[in-house]
Amino acid sequence: MKIVKGQPVNLRYPIVGRVLRDGGRLCLRKNAIYVSEQVKGGLWGYAAIVTGQSAQVDELPKGKPSVFGLSGEDIGFLQEGDVALLEPGGTVSVVWDADSPHNSIFITDSCNCK
Repeated sequence: MKIVKGQPVNLRYPIVGRVLRDGGRLCLRKNAIYVSEQVKGGLWGYAAIVTGQSAQVDELPKGKPSVFGLSGEDIGFLQEGDVALLEPGGTVSVVWDADSPHNSIFITDSCNCK
């Protein structure tokens, strides 16, 4: 699993979403995480934003869960189609690598909660 750490803003709970890099249609953004080196306009509808920009908080969309300050190398490993998990501490983990033949989903009928 690939894991990087950045600075969280408005990230109060874990968010899981598909990585989009090239915008995408509005109807596909609800469960998507926008990943880009620099924050641009027109970021409506995304679940969260991950950027390499060491941004001032006011440059990020107001109230949008975001992780900023990642290096170019860290941003580069988040590819279109990956599924990422953003944690409130600023950790970004790839839980489904779109380029890997070794992804798996574990399903059980046993519940671990009581």
